[in-house]
Amino acid sequence: MDNLGVLLGIVSGLVLGAYLRHRHPARGRLANLSQFALIILVATVAGILGGVGEHYLRLAAGTPSAGDVDKAMAAIRQQPLIGLVISESPALEGEVRSAAEAELKNPAKTGPDRLWQLGASIRQRFIIPALRKASDEDALNAVKAFQDLASHLQRTSVPLCSELGKRGMQRPDKLDRGAQEIFKRTLETQEIAYRNGKTASPRPLPSDDQVGQLFVKAGYQERDFEGLRRLEQLSDADACAATVKLYGAPSRLSPQEGGVLARYILTIS
Repeated sequence: MDNLGVLLGIVSGLVLGAYLRHRHPARGRLANLSQFALIILVATVAGILGGVGEHYLRLAAGTPSAGDVDKAMAAIRQQPLIGLVISESPALEGEVRSAAEAELKNPAKTGPDRLWQLGASIRQRFIIPALRKASDEDALNAVKAFQDLASHLQRTSVPLCSELGKRGMQRPDKLDRGAQEIFKRTLETQEIAYRNGKTASPRPLPSDDQVGQLFVKAGYQERDFEGLRRLEQLSDADACAATVKLYGAPSRLSPQEGGVLARYILTIS
């Protein structure tokens, strides 16, 4: 991912988190604490999509070739779950090609580019609804993979662990062999949760108060939420520790409650 594209994703996530906090003020101490985490969680997930199209704005000058469009489409397909969703829908492939051609011919001058917007739309329309219906086991496995990745990086590369929490994994090529295997598992477990959730029955969505209570029950105290709120200002070691604790929160609850919190983390954007 290009750094600029990722930063756009993070900024949009922070704006969305702040917007949600403004539109839905916290009612009570627990909900207020959960909203500190909400802003960081949105930014983390949004960062995944941030670099989809920005890199490919430089691929073509003037009229893009078919090869330029194919490269942009290949980048979309490499994004977590998005490629899978596109492969399931021929109509979506047409949307992607049209967005890629339009962006390469006339790149967006402000805000997220068309490919980023389409990636975010695909996540909202297809991925999030399926993950919200994932089983407790599948949701817990998906978040546990992120916990395993953060814990491995805490032992082997604290700066990359800090990066994972602050901006999402921008440099997967820098991961050691063990981390790359775990990172691959994060993608695989998300796909399993998505596939199974697609055909499952709807589940009730937890309120902000309920999510706050689950975080507290998982061991969160006010200083932990304060750490998440100030994540960008923390040292690499402290940010890494906060990231490990965040992804580890669902596993500290019963399977049923942990599943609720895991689905929340997977679908917060």
